[in-house]
Amino acid sequence: MKLTVSRYYLPTGRSIQRNYQSLTDSLNSDTFYTLLQKRKMVDGNGIHPDIEYPGNQNDSIQGTLKYVMSNPLIDKFVLRTYQKQNFTSPKEFVRGVDISTTDVLQLVNNIRSNSKYKFPMSTDFIQKVQMQLRNKIAYNYYGTEYFHYCEIDSENWLDLI
Repeated sequence: MKLTVSRYYLPTGRSIQRNYQSLTDSLNSDTFYTLLQKRKMVDGNGIHPDIEYPGNQNDSIQGTLKYVMSNPLIDKFVLRTYQKQNFTSPKEFVRGVDISTTDVLQLVNNIRSNSKYKFPMSTDFIQKVQMQLRNKIAYNYYGTEYFHYCEIDSENWLDLI
């Protein structure tokens, strides 16, 4: 076990540790302001994000997507339809991998017909399944570097700004 007694500070002089002198009232610390936007920051409360990542905005779609991606037909589909190619970078992989929308639609229909759950077949949902298939291929055939690049590429970061 490693233990540190050091204090860590942001460039503004704000401590990132919680004020442990008074656990009941942690707002009794110094006040700092951010350098660029001059937002008020209270020292002693640790770091909090300016914008929180929304996570699963639509739990039903995310739950259905997890259900579909955990189906054994997904692995069979990947093994049957994808042939490993030589890509020099994750970026090239994202541009070069081609998963047919028609094939994905047929796959999801097969999973849906063999399931007691009935889930939507919207274009948005099929595109999410297509991205998840691409991410699965990246992980299984090319490793974690390609997978993480695909995961980042899958997110709509503009919605978070």
